Amino acid sequence: MCNSKQVYSIYAMFRCLKVVCFVLFFISSRAWSLTAQTTQDMNFGTYIQTATNASGVLAHNSSVGNLSGLVVGSTSSNTNATIRLEGSGQQEYVDVAMQTSSVVLSGAGGCTMRAQYFTFPSSQISLETTHNLNIGATLSISGGFCQEGTYTGTATVELTGTDRVTANFTIRVTIEAPLDIQNIKPMYFGNILSPDTATTITLAPDGSYTTSGSAVFVDPVLEAGEFTVTGVGQRLIYITLPSSTTLSQSNGAATMTVDNFTSSPSGSFTMSGTGTGQTRNITVGARLRINAGQASGSYSGAYPIIVSY
Repeated sequence: MCNSKQVYSIYAMFRCLKVVCFVLFFISSRAWSLTAQTTQDMNFGTYIQTATNASGVLAHNSSVGNLSGLVVGSTSSNTNATIRLEGSGQQEYVDVAMQTSSVVLSGAGGCTMRAQYFTFPSSQISLETTHNLNIGATLSISGGFCQEGTYTGTATVELTGTDRVTANFTIRVTIEAPLDIQNIKPMYFGNILSPDTATTITLAPDGSYTTSGSAVFVDPVLEAGEFTVTGVGQRLIYITLPSSTTLSQSNGAATMTVDNFTSSPSGSFTMSGTGTGQTRNITVGARLRINAGQASGSYSGAYPIIVSY
């Protein structure tokens, strides 16, 4: 049978053990920690919009693809977002999720621009010390052509393990002005007498001309059409000319055909300079077909020219 002193000693030891166990458990449960820091923001790069509805994908390895209604602009600066995760040396599984699934980017206006469908290599990370989490997304444009400028927004990624942390990153897209073409001088075939036989007048882009048939000029001052193209420097620009068009008498009773369009430069050219707002003039010639006994009067018409990147 224990005496009272022995009972007290055993009870005191039991209390001590309880305290030690509690302290050890508390230290173990708080040993792992997680921090997250944004080391690189997301930049889709620079684009020229060619359609009112456009899209592109920035992968989590910074590559850009699936461009629709967009062409790469004067600079290439696309980067995925990067979040640096730090653990405390013990292995822990961290779940990755976007707190913001869709981000509307604000800028100069004229369109609705949205970053969404965020991607990362894995939705769960095995973390011990450090890990770089790379994030990509899809860019969607709707509602019209965006005005030139830089559009930005902020997204938040959520990381959950024993700890739960969030990290914000900026999303950036730059839009450059689309191609523009303006007619600064109409094409003019001069003033000619009605011929006895079918006649052609071929006007070159430099303003020179040749004739066939019985062409007799009253006013032999011919002018090639001239246009000013405005676009981004160092970009290859393609010129598409029409196959033919029709000139109509002012009262609509008679017509003539214009075909064999040519331009200078021909086919394509590289815009000089750097950045947006660069200009280049192009001149256009064609062949006018005049019928025998063509009715007298003033004839006019229009012809389309397409310039594209």
